[in-house]
Amino acid sequence: MAQSTLSAALRSALILFVVNASSNVWAQNADDHQQEKDQQEAPSQLPHITIEGSPISGQFSRTLLQPEESHYTAADAARLLKRAPGANINNNGPLSSQVQYRGMFGPRVNVLVDGHHRAQGGPNWMDPPLHYLPSGLVDHIEITRGIASVSSGGETIGGTVKAFSKTSQFNEQDQWASHGSVVASFRSVDDAFNSAAIVTASNKNHRLHVLASVQDGDDIRAGRGTIAATEHEREHYGIGYGYRFGQHEIGVDYRHTDTGPTGTPTLPMDILFFDTDSLNLKYSGQWSQWETNASFFYSSIDHGMNNFSLRPPPDFNPMSPGPERRFVNAAAESFAYRFDAQSQWLGGLIKLGVDGDMSNHNMVIRDPGNPGFFVNQFNDIDQNRYGFFAEWQGHLNDLLIAEWGIRYNRVEMNAGPVDAAPARVLPPPMRLRDAFNTADRTHNDNNIDWVSKFRVPATDQLEFEFGAARKTRSPSYIERYVWLPVEVSAGIADGNTYVGNLDLDPEVSHEFEFGFSWQGEHFSIAPRIFYKTVNDFIQGTAASNPDVIRVSTLNGDATPLQYTNVDAEFIGFDVDASYQFNAAWRADLVASYVRADRRDTDDPLYRITPPNLRLGLSYEQTQWSARAEMEAYGQGDRISETIVINEPRTSNEITNSYAIFHLYGEWKPMTGLTIAGGVENVFDNHYVNHLNGFNRVIGSDVGLFERIPGPGRNWFIRTQYQF
Repeated sequence: MAQSTLSAALRSALILFVVNASSNVWAQNADDHQQEKDQQEAPSQLPHITIEGSPISGQFSRTLLQPEESHYTAADAARLLKRAPGANINNNGPLSSQVQYRGMFGPRVNVLVDGHHRAQGGPNWMDPPLHYLPSGLVDHIEITRGIASVSSGGETIGGTVKAFSKTSQFNEQDQWASHGSVVASFRSVDDAFNSAAIVTASNKNHRLHVLASVQDGDDIRAGRGTIAATEHEREHYGIGYGYRFGQHEIGVDYRHTDTGPTGTPTLPMDILFFDTDSLNLKYSGQWSQWETNASFFYSSIDHGMNNFSLRPPPDFNPMSPGPERRFVNAAAESFAYRFDAQSQWLGGLIKLGVDGDMSNHNMVIRDPGNPGFFVNQFNDIDQNRYGFFAEWQGHLNDLLIAEWGIRYNRVEMNAGPVDAAPARVLPPPMRLRDAFNTADRTHNDNNIDWVSKFRVPATDQLEFEFGAARKTRSPSYIERYVWLPVEVSAGIADGNTYVGNLDLDPEVSHEFEFGFSWQGEHFSIAPRIFYKTVNDFIQGTAASNPDVIRVSTLNGDATPLQYTNVDAEFIGFDVDASYQFNAAWRADLVASYVRADRRDTDDPLYRITPPNLRLGLSYEQTQWSARAEMEAYGQGDRISETIVINEPRTSNEITNSYAIFHLYGEWKPMTGLTIAGGVENVFDNHYVNHLNGFNRVIGSDVGLFERIPGPGRNWFIRTQYQF
C-alpha cells in the first residue's frame, strides 16, 4: 500500500528512536485521574488488566484497562474493551469498532475521550469516539462497572467508558526533566505496522509534550481467505502545554487525525478520508473549600466516503446503465464544555456541575459520473444538549457507603430544509421532501436522570454493591432527520435502508444491579447481575409510508425500516475472577451474558453479544513472562425477525459457538525496554463472531451478505521503550 512521504519519515524517526533512546521511566497517568489510580492495587501480573474499585477508598466499582500489556497490538483502541466484564465491540472495520456494554452500543454508550463526548463526522459512525485515540497513545481506559454516575456524562443509558491519552506531567523540581515512550509493533494477519511516540519536558510550573502515531495495514486474512476492504491508514499528531501556579493548573492540547482509505466491509461504503482537528482546554484549581474543574472542547471533521475506491461498486438498480458509484461528503463541527466543583458536605463529598455539547451536521450524496445528481440528506442540523447535575457520595454509617445523584438534560434539535435531484422530477421523493420541509423540525426534550447506589463492606474480604437508576436518551439527529430512505443507521450495519421519525420520544430506562466482591489471600471474584427495562426504545420497524417503500425498492431494498419507539428489556450477568497459585502462577476469568428482547413483541434485539468467556493462565518472572489464553463464544441463535428480513442474509444470521487460543510472551532485557511477541488464533481456526456485520463487498473471499469471519492466525512482535 502506498504511503505518504510524511508517514515514511515518521516511521524512520520512530525506529531510530527505539535504537538510540536512553533509559529512564516515562511519565505517569493524567493528573486529574492519578489519585483514583493510586487508590487501587496495581496489578503485578501480565494478564491482570481489570482492577476493581477499593472498598476502603469508598470508590464504586470500575474497571481499568491498560494497553501497555504486551499482547495489545491492534490499531483500534476499542478492541481492548473485549477484556472487560460486560463489554464487547461491534466490529465494522479495522478503525470503526463500536463499544457494546451489557447489550447497548453506539450512541447509547457514553464514550468520553480525554473527558469529552465527541460528535461523529459520519452518519454511519465510521469514526466512533475511540477512532480519535490510536491504541499506541492510550494511557488507560476506565469503565464504570454497571450503573454510571450522573456526573460521568450527559446521556449514560448504556454506561460510561472514559479513555485517556498519554500526556506530560509536572514534576516537583525547578529543573527541567524529559521523559518519553515509543512503541512499535508488527502483525502478520494484515501486515500491519503500528507505531506511536510521546516526548515530554517539564518542571514544577510548566509541562509540554509532542506525540505522534502512524498506523497502516493491508486486508485481513481469515482462516479461509482474505477479507476484502479491511485495509487501514491513519496518522495522528498532537502537541500540548500546561502551566501550574499555586493551587491552579491550566492546559491546552491540540490534535490532528488524518485517516486515509480504510475499509468498512459491513457498511455500504468505505472511508476515503477523515480530516479532523480538535482543541481541548482544561483548568483545575482550589477555591476555598471547593475543588473545581473546567474544560472546553472543539472539533471540526471533514469526511469523505465512497463505494468504488476499495471495492467494486454495486449495481442494485435495474434502471441504471451501469454500477452505481456514490461519493458522500459529510462534515461535523462540535463544541463541548464542562464545569464541576466538589467539596465536603454532610460527612461525604458533594459534586455540582454543568456540561453540554453542541454539534452541527451536514451530508450530501453525489454520483461522480453524473454531476447533476445529488441528495442533500442532512442540512444544517443542530443537536445541542445542556446538562445540570448534583451528586453526593459518602458514608451513611460505619458500613454503608452511598451515592445519590440527579441530572437534568435539555436537548434541542433542529434541521434545515432538504432537496435532492430525484425529488425534482419523481413524485415519490418529491412528496417526501415536501413533507419534511413543511413539518415542524424543531424538537426540545426535557430529561431527568437519577442514580442511587450502595456499597456494604461486610468483612475485610467481602463487600456487597447494589443500585437502581433512571436513565434517558434523546433520539439522535440520524434517528429523527433521515428523510429519504438510505443505509444510514449510526453503524448498526444491518443492511436495511432507514427513514427517520420526527415524532420520536426519548428513551427512558429503569435499571437495577446487585453484586459482591470477594478478595481472599489467593482467590478473588466479583460477579454482577443486572436488569434494565427501557420504555420508548428506538429501533427500526417496517415502514408503512408507500413513498418510502417505493423509493427504497428502487434502491434495492423493498422492506425499508423506520425508526420507531418500542419497549425493550435487558437482563444478564458478568463476572471477573482470578486465582493466584503462587508468586509466579496466576489464572483469571472474565465471563459475560446478556439477553435483550423487545417487551411489546416476542422478538430479540439486534446484534447482541452471545455468552462469552475468556480464560487465562500466566507465569511471570522478574524479566520475562508468558501467558496462554482461551477466548470462547456461545452460539448466536437469538435472531431479530424485525431487523433480519432480507434474504439471503437470514440463513446466515445464526453463528456457531467457537473457541480460539492465544499465546503471549514478554521479555525485559534492560531497564525501560520491553520486547513482546506471540501468536493469536494459534490453530488458525475459521470462526464467525456474532457481533461482526455482513460482507457488502463484491469479489471478496467472504461471500456477499455472509457474516465477516474473525482473523486467522496472527504472529506479532511489539517493542516498547520508556525513557
